[in-house]
Amino acid sequence: RIESRLYFGKVIGYPGLSGTSDISVISPSELVILDYKHGAGVVVEPSTSKQLRLYLLGLIHEVGPRDRYKLVIVQPRARHSEGPVRTHSITHAEIKSFAKEAKNAAKANFEKTGRRQAGEHCRFCLAASSCRELANFSLSLAIKEFAD
Repeated sequence: RIESRLYFGKVIGYPGLSGTSDISVISPSELVILDYKHGAGVVVEPSTSKQLRLYLLGLIHEVGPRDRYKLVIVQPRARHSEGPVRTHSITHAEIKSFAKEAKNAAKANFEKTGRRQAGEHCRFCLAASSCRELANFSLSLAIKEFAD
């Protein structure tokens, strides 16, 4: 499938949450989620991509579990020792564990009990312009930079 909407929110208790997978490959024994990243500045690793794991949760929910799962990043403009296409295999136990982590994070977010923690990961956040935590973090960096 190309550019398919995956509803991972149903798995973690918030049905409205979804995302669009660039490519989803479905076979009787394996599911593959592939994401194309055009940027050169930020290298994305399939082994740590929560985005790909969320999409995989949605795909598993839709088509059922399989024996194998792969997460693939295609990033032709980024320099990486493994090249522009990187693959990470993930087990069913790992994706189930991630589902629990994602459910807890979503719950904390929607109930406003979670703690914001600013950092490099804020780079693409849609709320960055109005986030007090990010503003304080940026100010502390500026103070350190210009301390001398």
